[in-house]
Amino acid sequence: MRLRHPNAAETAENHSVSLSPNTYGTIFIITLVAMTAGAGNYNSNMAFAFTFLLGAIVLVSLGYTYRNLSGIQIRSISAQGVFAGETAKFVLHVHNPGNLKYSVKFELSREAYLVENLPENDSHIHIEIKRPVRGILRFRMLRIQTTYPLGLLQAKKRMPVDAACVVYPRPAYGFPLPSETAGTGAAHNKMKRVPGADDFHELKTYQPGDSPRHISWKAYSGGQGLFTKTFVAAAGTSIIADWHQIKEADTEAKLSRLCGMIMKAHRTGLRYGLKLPGKSIAPASGKAHLHLCLKQLAIYGIADDFDAY
Repeated sequence: MRLRHPNAAETAENHSVSLSPNTYGTIFIITLVAMTAGAGNYNSNMAFAFTFLLGAIVLVSLGYTYRNLSGIQIRSISAQGVFAGETAKFVLHVHNPGNLKYSVKFELSREAYLVENLPENDSHIHIEIKRPVRGILRFRMLRIQTTYPLGLLQAKKRMPVDAACVVYPRPAYGFPLPSETAGTGAAHNKMKRVPGADDFHELKTYQPGDSPRHISWKAYSGGQGLFTKTFVAAAGTSIIADWHQIKEADTEAKLSRLCGMIMKAHRTGLRYGLKLPGKSIAPASGKAHLHLCLKQLAIYGIADDFDAY
């Protein structure tokens, strides 16, 4: 979620562009040396001219490769929280003060990179990481490189960053919410059931205007008549998603159940809280509270100093 801004020493060391031949460039240079030796051995002016021409082309391309990377600035890096197994997306706000730059590679890791042509001024680059696991997906270094125009020389720039994405547990649905709050000294409040779309309640006789999606075709095919399925949702109270009340031996399964409860309570408008070993969050509602609860599930059992929320 954050981009760490380096100090002056880091800027001079890490934001400068370095040039070096890549694998193809190394092979090309070795070939040029061999061609020069052969031209001298046979005293061939045409061979010398051809070798020097190729060498001059490489030397000229040095400037193009360098300019294709120089001046690029990263204004910010951001990422929205995702559930485990989804695709995490890091958004880079890039500023290019010069002309169009070609085939620039932005790399957070060997598995997370993107090659793009950069237009002038500001643009946004999206780097995707597929199927992350629960926890904090963090990157400390951004590498920018290019081999334009010949693919023989490589310009590199390394920038220290602190980019992180919270990966929540994959929610497990299909389980009922707690029937009452775990109050502190006060009487427990029974949950109310109101019309909704969460839990099946009963069948009622079909009335004109009822949604065709809720018709019980199974009952109709059995000759019982035309009925409509009704559903209810919890409302008007608060719940506590309690670690100790989940009868699961596996830690990830427990976290998934708790995540499913929190998401279900959030969708139905309930006030909800969370109780984990050594950590309790009082019932509340809203997006900020949702992220707070999900973040605690994401980092449970993981040592990290992440403080984006």
